[in-house]
Amino acid sequence: MKIFKAFFMVMRKYTYNFSMYLGIFCGVLFGGVLPNVDQNTAQKYVSPTVEYAILDLDDSELSRGLSEYLEKTHEKKEVRSFDEELIRDDLYCRYIGAAIVLEKGFQEGFEKGESAEYIKFYDIPDNTYAVVFSGCVQEYLKQVKIGTRGGLTVGESVAKAGEQLGNKIEVTYPEDGASGARDKTYYFFLYLPWILTLMMVVALTPVLARLNEERIRKRVNASPYKFSRMNTEIYLAMFIVGFGVCVVLFAIALMTGTVNSNVGLYVINMFVMMLVALSITFLVSKFVKNDMIISLIGNVLGLGMSFLCGVFVPQSVMSPTILKVAHILPAYWYVKANDAINAYKPGNLSSVLGPIGVELLFAVTLFGAGLYAAKVRRVKN
Repeated sequence: MKIFKAFFMVMRKYTYNFSMYLGIFCGVLFGGVLPNVDQNTAQKYVSPTVEYAILDLDDSELSRGLSEYLEKTHEKKEVRSFDEELIRDDLYCRYIGAAIVLEKGFQEGFEKGESAEYIKFYDIPDNTYAVVFSGCVQEYLKQVKIGTRGGLTVGESVAKAGEQLGNKIEVTYPEDGASGARDKTYYFFLYLPWILTLMMVVALTPVLARLNEERIRKRVNASPYKFSRMNTEIYLAMFIVGFGVCVVLFAIALMTGTVNSNVGLYVINMFVMMLVALSITFLVSKFVKNDMIISLIGNVLGLGMSFLCGVFVPQSVMSPTILKVAHILPAYWYVKANDAINAYKPGNLSSVLGPIGVELLFAVTLFGAGLYAAKVRRVKN
C-alpha cells in the first residue's frame, strides 16, 4: 500500500483547498441562496401593493369608484398636502410610492376619451411599484371604458369593473420537480455538482500530478507494483477523500436543519455525483502537467457544467438546444435526479434511479478513459 500512503503524504500539502472551497460553498449557500428560499412559496404569493396618496377633486361616480378600487388593492396613506413640492419630498423620503390627483371634470373628460388630461401622477422615476400602481389605474379605466362601449352607463360600468377586478383567482401548482414547491433541502443538494467537481479537480489533481512525475513513475515501473494495483490504490485513496467530503457535507445539512424526508435519496445522488467528480479528476490528471492551469480547468468544468445543466439556471427556462447539449454532461442527470427526488412519492422510484444510473455510467466511462490514458502514457515512457 505504498502508493496509497504516498497519496495521503502528498495530499497534506493541499488540504487547505478543501477548507477554502467548502467555505465558499457554505458562504454562497447559507449567505445568499437558502435565506431567500420560502418553504411554501406556492401558497404564500401575494400581489405587490403600493403605498399611495390620492386627491379626488372631481367627486364623481368614476372618481369614487377608482378611489374605492385602489383602496382595496393598495395601501392608502394621508399626506401633509398635495402641493407638488411637498409630494416630491414624500416620494423622495419613500413615505409614499406614488400619488394621484383626479382633477375637476375627470368623468366628463373620460366620456370624451380625454381622461389622461385630468389625471396627475407623481411617482419615483424607474420604480417598479410606481409602474404597478399606474398599471392598476389604467386597467380600471380600461374596464370601465369596455362597459360604456357595451351600452352601460358610467355608473353601471363602474360597478361592473369593481366587481370584475375584485375577483380572486385560485392558483394551484402541479406537484412535480419542475414547477412544484422546492424546499431548502432541494437547493442544498442542487449546488453540489459545482462544488464537488471544483473541489476534487483543484485539490486532488495536484496530488495525482505529483504521483505521475517522471522520477516517481520510473521507480514504480521498476518495482514489482502492477499497473492495476497502483491505480486501484490511487482510486481507493481518492474514494476515501471523496467519501469524507460527502460525510462533511451531510453533517452540515444535518446541523443546519437542511433536511427533509427524502434526504436518503439526496445523499445517494450526492454520493454518485462524487464518484463522477473523482473520475473526472482522475482523467484530467493524466493530461495536466502545469499546476498553474489546474484551478482554471476546475472552474471551467464546475461552472460550465453548472450553467449548462440546470444548477444555476433552471432547466425549465433553458432552450431545447442547450438542453440537448447538456445531455452529454453528468451534471444534467444529477439535476434530473434531484428534481425527481423533490417530487418523489412511494412507488415511483424508477424516476429517481434512472438518472442516477446514467450518472454511474458516466463515472465508469470517465474512469475507464483515465485508465486508458494512463496505460498509453506508460507504454510511451
